Formats: sequence, structure tokens, C-alpha cells
Amino acid sequence: MHNFIGISLPAKIFSGKDENGAEYIDKSFGSFSEFLSSLKSYGVNSVEIRAIESRGKPDYVKSLFDILENAGLDLTIHGTLGKAGKKEDVLSPLSEILTYERKEPLIVTIHALRDKKEPIKKAAERVLKE
Repeated sequence: MHNFIGISLPAKIFSGKDENGAEYIDKSFGSFSEFLSSLKSYGVNSVEIRAIESRGKPDYVKSLFDILENAGLDLTIHGTLGKAGKKEDVLSPLSEILTYERKEPLIVTIHALRDKKEPIKKAAERVLKE
């Protein structure tokens, strides 16, 4: 077994829309690709992209996957359930990357959508059942 180190980044930082993050990366690393190369050199294996909305476009998610793959990094997804709370809400935006053969399994974090009165365990069981 090997060490697995990941880092979580907001999806909007990939497009430069996270102004504070993009400015820091440009000043500290020169470019986003150099930033990703630095992460790899520090021992990071995977980047979690948060949060991929249920209405996320599969081609956008695929473009993020390609950026990370080109940097030698694996992708972890922080998915977001829609109001209906169905796991398809998370899987639909991933449709273009689910068919790729990967060295490592695709890790997808799903937070159960719940009413504040519903215990988290019950909410998680409901989402997995649906």
C-alpha cells in the first residue's frame, strides 16, 4: 500500500474565477500548471474538486479531469446532491469520466441531504438506498 495525500480545491479556481486563490497561485507559483506540478512534488496524489453541482456539465468536469491527469494527479470529486437528494444528481455530471480506465478508483464524497431534524445516519442510508 502506498501513501495517499490529497488536497481540496474549489472548482472555480481552475478557471481563475476564485480571484484570491488565483492571485495567490500566480504570485507564488507563476501559473496554475506550476502550482499543480508543485503539489505533485510535495507528494500530493489527488485533488478533490469541490463542489460539483448536480447541474454541472459533464464536459466541464471532463476538462478538470484532463487538467489533473496532465499534471499526473488523480481526481477526487466532492459532489452535491440536488433538492431531490438522489445519487444520480452526483453521478450525472461525472458521465464523461466514469468510462475511463483509471489506475486508482474514483473517490466521490457525497454529503447526505437532510432536514436538520433527520439524523445523519438515517439521511445517508436513505441516499444510498435511492
